[in-house]
Amino acid sequence: MRKFDMLYIVNFDIKDSARVEQFARQLDEVGETLLFMPRCYFLKTNESVSGMSIYNKLKSVLKDEDLFVLAPVKVADMNGWLATSSVTWLSNNKNYFMTIVGTRNNHIQSTKQ
Repeated sequence: MRKFDMLYIVNFDIKDSARVEQFARQLDEVGETLLFMPRCYFLKTNESVSGMSIYNKLKSVLKDEDLFVLAPVKVADMNGWLATSSVTWLSNNKNYFMTIVGTRNNHIQSTKQ
């Protein structure tokens, strides 16, 4: 099993569906991904993979009209409601991911640990 040390959130607005597929493939090459909302991924990577190297890999498939943002996430600071499957995915690495604290309407709230 791969060990992941970093979590990023990647939001995008890509105009061409072929580029969306290329973008997703580039993300998959960097680490483990989860599309958890439309146009929004979680990306788990090794600590040795820098944000700048991820940025350069992703921007290589985009055109001027496309947009994206890549930001590191500290799960201990996350609050919100996610689908149960998203929380399960995040919880797969117990080293740094969230604790399930309650459910409502098939969603799970994550809070500061």
